[in-house]
Amino acid sequence: MRIAGHPVHPALVHFPVAFWSLASILDGLVITGVMHETPLAWYCHVLGSVMAVPALFTGWLEFARLEQRIVAPAMRHMMLMGSAWICYLAALFTRTVHLVPIQAPGGITYFFSAIGFLLLMWGGWQGGELVYRHGAGSMIDSSHDDASSTTR
Repeated sequence: MRIAGHPVHPALVHFPVAFWSLASILDGLVITGVMHETPLAWYCHVLGSVMAVPALFTGWLEFARLEQRIVAPAMRHMMLMGSAWICYLAALFTRTVHLVPIQAPGGITYFFSAIGFLLLMWGGWQGGELVYRHGAGSMIDSSHDDASSTTR
């Protein structure tokens, strides 16, 4: 999906990355005893998981436009980010009862949050490689893009 010839995916990924990162930071502060459990981490897990849906959807649309030479790195990026999403969903579900955050989630919640964060960082790095090393989403080397298009 593109607006005015620009891919939408890079603009949308900042939201789940920010919410999930904050959730993991808050979880880390709880684990280290710097602060007590807060429902803010739960809300960050929810918002990150919800905002990941449009980011994933637009990523799939951009994937269909990629040149064959960068399909393998794109698959690696997608697998890492999808795995991060699954970990954050697991962290969310293990800290939720009846759609409400529980007061003291168990260690498995923090485990999933930490693994999700590592996968998120690695997958984000791979996304940067796609753009900055391989030129994914650029209009320069793609003959089928034009600046006058409104949505693709």
